[in-house]
Amino acid sequence: MFDSRVDAVLAKRMERLALAAIAAKRDPQRWIMTAATLTALQTSLERAEFDLDAPRLITLEGPMFMNIPIDIGVPMNDDPPVDLVTR
Repeated sequence: MFDSRVDAVLAKRMERLALAAIAAKRDPQRWIMTAATLTALQTSLERAEFDLDAPRLITLEGPMFMNIPIDIGVPMNDDPPVDLVTR
């Protein structure tokens, strides 16, 4: 079924909804899952699944521009200012 981490995220979201019901002086055991609540839970679940898969999507390559590697360094104080030239 789902990863236990996804279940934990979903449980945390439901806990937040129950706490919001308490703050609104409603019975947290009786709050009704409206369409908006179900949509929020589904969105949270999809985000959690994506976040869990995200490390697999990260590449180890550095930044590229038009398939040319870009070396990003820290500007030094003696570097001259750079003007942006557009045509």
